[in-house]
Amino acid sequence: MQSYVFFWGCTIPARFAFQEKAARLAAGRMEIDIVDLDGFTCCPEKELVKSMGDELWLLTAARNLALAEATGLPLVTPCNGCYGTLKGAKAELHKSPALMAKVNKELASIGMSYKGKVKVLHMLELFHDVISPAKIATYVKKPLKGMRIGVHYGCHMMRPAKVLNFDDPIHPVKFDALVAAIGAKSIDYTTKMLCCGGGLSNVGNVSEGQDLMRRKLQELKGLDADAITTVCPSCYSQYDTQQFMLARTGEKYNLPVISYQELLALAMGFSPDEIGMELHKIDTAAFINKWEKNTGKHAKTKDAFDIASIERCINCAACTNDCPVTLSLEGVNLHSIMKRVVTEDIDELLKSPDIWRCVECHTCVELCPQCYGMEKVFHQLKQMAIEKGYVQPATAKAMEMFSATGRLGEPSKAQRKKLGLKDAPKTGTEDWKKLIKK
Repeated sequence: MQSYVFFWGCTIPARFAFQEKAARLAAGRMEIDIVDLDGFTCCPEKELVKSMGDELWLLTAARNLALAEATGLPLVTPCNGCYGTLKGAKAELHKSPALMAKVNKELASIGMSYKGKVKVLHMLELFHDVISPAKIATYVKKPLKGMRIGVHYGCHMMRPAKVLNFDDPIHPVKFDALVAAIGAKSIDYTTKMLCCGGGLSNVGNVSEGQDLMRRKLQELKGLDADAITTVCPSCYSQYDTQQFMLARTGEKYNLPVISYQELLALAMGFSPDEIGMELHKIDTAAFINKWEKNTGKHAKTKDAFDIASIERCINCAACTNDCPVTLSLEGVNLHSIMKRVVTEDIDELLKSPDIWRCVECHTCVELCPQCYGMEKVFHQLKQMAIEKGYVQPATAKAMEMFSATGRLGEPSKAQRKKLGLKDAPKTGTEDWKKLIKK
């Protein structure tokens, strides 16, 4: 078990304690020891406190860093603002020995010192760079399969990149990888890196802040997103609280805002009640209901199919343009049915006539670089459909004949006589029936 000092900041404990609860539940499952330290103040927040004075901002941050440094443990924060401040202040002190000496002179007046040795990590940095998405996936009990999530990174986790060095500031991928690790789909969208507008709302320009927020909500709703996720409490407040305020005026988006730690805790098997998700302003019930339904679908599919192989098939798609049915029938793409296997209710898919369109010509098997071939899945789907009685009329007639005679057609005596052929050999129907009676 690795220990980390957690710096929760001001907003999460004061307003969004359910985010802290989810983080603690997830950390415990991953054997992360969260150390709570007495003595922290505000990080301090940049827009307000730094505007009051650079020295005030730097001394406040340095004191917090010194407190954590004294423990000898890394410092982790789930707040973008705290991350930007603490790592930013550390960088300023590191590049200026004179400034470091000045700060330490002030800290000495309260019996403290700062050497610049404490490691500052964002919680997502801990999850991605230290633990890894692959390891996190091993803790997942109820994956968020079929859930479409809009990832919102937030400004102060990414920028300034030369100081924070968390991820590519224009095209980041780490948060998306963590969402994929718990089974959800991270939506690619154009306003992804747009500021939430919280900075405007915080200084009283609420309507202007809502204008920035609105652009992202509109795009994500148009892309059928099930939720938006962030780890920044300020961004969370903007998308949850301000969205709620818009709804009161009749402008409804109904897009739940769920922090990553909450999504992670859900995927680990913790219930919404354990986390306290009823405390959200925007109701999460529709998200939870869809996820629970998808979980049931996924469980059935997981029992019946090799999901990992199907997902590799979906990502490969090498055989798509070679399937004779797809090439010949307008509007038919058999490879798209592979996606439906892992996203739809399997019983509903078994009722579909689409699964009978695969002619099992073996083309995909020959072309498959993974020696898999989607034909294998269609064959299994047909067997499952027959077992459940979901059979096409023509297929039902053929099955009936085979069950009665062991053949799919009786010889035509008239045609054979016309062609001068003797009667066909007698069948072994009776022996065959004895053989397959069980």
